[in-house]
Amino acid sequence: MPEREVREVFVAVCGRAVPAGNFDRHALEEWDSLGHVKLVLELEASLGVRVAAADLAGLHADFATVATYVDRSLAEVRR
Repeated sequence: MPEREVREVFVAVCGRAVPAGNFDRHALEEWDSLGHVKLVLELEASLGVRVAAADLAGLHADFATVATYVDRSLAEVRR
């Protein structure tokens, strides 16, 4: 799982350290609706992940959900 890379994207988007382990969107004031859009755009730009519009809302949950989505998306690309 590219957990480290996803965590680096969170740090870049939020402009500060993020909690260790899993955390939900309420743990970061920067992960509001605009922050979520920035996060998705940066995941796409930095990691090459394509986020479907239908998946956007579901990813605004917690770190583990985002990391798992990125992992699955990258695995599909490698096939």
